[in-house]
Amino acid sequence: MGENGDEGMESFARYISRHVALETFKGKLIKSYIPYQDILLLMKNFKLMLSLKHIDFEFLNCGITEMELMAFAYGLSQIPHLKSIRFKFIQKSPFEIDLIQQFIEKILRIENIDKFDFYFRKQIILARDVYRIEKMFSQFPNVHCSFGHQSLHLSKSISN
Repeated sequence: MGENGDEGMESFARYISRHVALETFKGKLIKSYIPYQDILLLMKNFKLMLSLKHIDFEFLNCGITEMELMAFAYGLSQIPHLKSIRFKFIQKSPFEIDLIQQFIEKILRIENIDKFDFYFRKQIILARDVYRIEKMFSQFPNVHCSFGHQSLHLSKSISN
């Protein structure tokens, strides 16, 4: 799916639902707005794919908002066979750190998720806030937090 408005989410969801034995899903959306209803539809289809263990998504300038981010958290919680998630968000508008914290809290409540990797780019993180943010995320067991140029990277794995 790309900026030219390729296929709609309904036809895409129908397409992937035919691949019931899929173990890993990897997708990239570029400048595509994906409303929360479409996210829930996609997650509903993933739930039916009982072999699906890993989801890997990149969102490049897709305008993901708080509603969509929380729709992902809810939708992922409905997929009991999922083991790992990797999301990369690169957007013009940064997420609020408190929103990212809420998102991580919700993901950590999903018992079947052993591993996640979330990358948030275009974050405006001042040097004076790094310690506060590190401390915020260090309260979560097995969660590693790192910073790059305008980015926040959060990951969790069993071996952390």
